[in-house]
Amino acid sequence: MEQTQLTDNTIDLDSNDLVNESDDKDIKLTQDAFRQAASNNASEATLKAALSRLINNMKYKLSPEEMKLCEEKLLENTNRVNNAKKDIENSRNDMVRLSEEVKELEDEINEIKSGKNKKLFDEEKTFDPIGISLNLVICIFLIIYIFIFYSSAIYSCVFGNLSQTVEDFFSNNSNEMHLLFNSVFNPKAFSIAIQNPYVFLFVLFAPMVFIAFGILLHEFIQKKKYSLIPLVILVTLIFDIIIAYKISKDINDGKVLVGLIESNWNWTNIFMDNDFYLVIMLGFVAYIVFGIVFHFLMEKINKPSPIQIRKDEIKQKKNKITEMGEQIQKSEKQIINYNAEEKKLKLRKEGVALPENFVKAKVSDFMLGWHQYINSYGGKNVKNKNERANEIVKNLISAKKSKGEIIPVNN
Repeated sequence: MEQTQLTDNTIDLDSNDLVNESDDKDIKLTQDAFRQAASNNASEATLKAALSRLINNMKYKLSPEEMKLCEEKLLENTNRVNNAKKDIENSRNDMVRLSEEVKELEDEINEIKSGKNKKLFDEEKTFDPIGISLNLVICIFLIIYIFIFYSSAIYSCVFGNLSQTVEDFFSNNSNEMHLLFNSVFNPKAFSIAIQNPYVFLFVLFAPMVFIAFGILLHEFIQKKKYSLIPLVILVTLIFDIIIAYKISKDINDGKVLVGLIESNWNWTNIFMDNDFYLVIMLGFVAYIVFGIVFHFLMEKINKPSPIQIRKDEIKQKKNKITEMGEQIQKSEKQIINYNAEEKKLKLRKEGVALPENFVKAKVSDFMLGWHQYINSYGGKNVKNKNERANEIVKNLISAKKSKGEIIPVNN
C-alpha cells in the first residue's frame, strides 16, 4: 500500500509541536479527510477546497517567547521605516539646497560673461603671458644648468682624476677659484665620457634624478603632501654633500701633490673648507630654486578660470543630486519591503499567519486519510493520484507562504 507523506518540504512533527491540539482531533481530521475523499471519489477540486478551508480555519497561539520575539521584530521594523523616511526627507532637503546652489552658480557665470561682475570678468579675461614666459625661460635655463653641473660633477667624482687636474692647474699658475669651477664644470666631461658608452650613459642620465626631484617638489606642494617634501630635500642634500666631499678631498690631495699644503685629508676638514660649501651651493640651491620656479609655472598654466571653477562645482553638485535621487528610490523600495514585513508580523502576532511546521503537521494528518482512501479505492493509477495530491499540497502551501499567510520554518 502507498505510504502517506508530504515529500520535499514536508516536516513530520509529533503532538508536542502543536498548540492546543490533541491526538483525538488529529485522528478525527484523518477520518474526516477519508470521508471527504469518499464522497467525491478523491477529486482534485474537492482536495483543493478542503485544504483551503482547513488552513483558513487554523489558529495558532504564540508562546510568550514567540510573542516577545514578534513584538521586538515589529519594533525593529517600525524603526527601520522611520529611519528610511527620515533619510528620504533629509535627502530631499539637500537636493533642494543643492539645486538652489546650482542656480546661483549659473547666475554667477552669466554675470561674469556679461561683465556685471567686473572683478571676476577681469580675472576671467586676464592672461599673464609675460609671467608664464619668464618662468618658462628660467626653468629651461635652470634645467640646462642642473644638467651641466651634475653631469660634470658626477663625472669628476666617479671617473675623473682631480688630483692630476689640481697639479696641472697650479703648474700653470691658475688661481684656486678657477680650479674649483673647472673641477665642477668640466668642459671635457662629455667628450671624454662618450668614448665609453656605459660611462656616457651614466653621466647623461644621472642629472635627470635631480631634475626629477625638483619636479617632485612641485607635485608634493600641489597635492599638499607636505610631509614628503623634507624627505626629497634631504635625499638631494645627501647626494650633494657626497659630491662636495669628494671634490673637496680630491682638490686637497692635489694640493698636497704640488706641495701647497702638507697635511693629508681628514673628514673634519669639510667644516673649514670653502670649496665644500661652494659646491653644495652651486648644486643644491639651484635644485631648490628650480623646484619652486617650476611649481609657480605649473600653477600659472593650470590655474582655472572663474567660469571653469563654477562649472566644476555645478557638475559636482548635479552628481550629488543624482546620487541622492537614486538613494531616495532605494529607500522608498526599502519602505515597501518593511511595510510588507510589518504586515506579516502583525498577522503572525494575531495568530493568522501560521508557522510552516504547524501547518504541515495538520495537513499531513489530513492527507493521511486522503491517501488511505486513494490506496484502498482509487482504482488504477494509485501512484499518480497520490503524487498529484502531494503536488496540490505543495502548491497551496507555497502560494500561502508567498502571501505571508504561512511563515517559513527559518523565520
